[in-house]
Amino acid sequence: SQAESRFRLVIAPDATAIGWEAIMLGRQASNEAWATGSIRFATEISRPSGEMLWVDRTILPAGSALLRAPQALDGFKLFGLLWAIGPSCTRELAEELAKSLPFNGNLRVGVTCLPNGVLLIRVLSDKIEALRHVLVNCWMRLRPIINGLAAQPLRLWAT
Repeated sequence: SQAESRFRLVIAPDATAIGWEAIMLGRQASNEAWATGSIRFATEISRPSGEMLWVDRTILPAGSALLRAPQALDGFKLFGLLWAIGPSCTRELAEELAKSLPFNGNLRVGVTCLPNGVLLIRVLSDKIEALRHVLVNCWMRLRPIINGLAAQPLRLWAT
């Protein structure tokens, strides 16, 4: 299979945003591995002026060494990324978040803060439920800080 995902966000200097994406390689419930094809990802977040805040591009062929490499997916079949944009996205916030994020054999979560108000949380997991739980919890924790809005689960998440 050939899959491609493109996401582009143009965000005003005084705006805030939080979003995420999650990917599963293969069909876990059917115990089917991802064996052929490739996946292309492209994520761009920029200002209306064209200033790039963050760009992430990946081409991942089935069978790639990156699927097993410890500096990449390390054998995990599920991965996700939560991004947050805004003036509250600071190194101090990233350090505070890092204290509570799991990093073990089944679930690895790391946080990065870029100097331009971009916070990235990357997740590797064995189970989609665990990955989703981390993303929802991080979103709930960040929403009041980044967007100034109450942390309420979205109805969409109940479906």
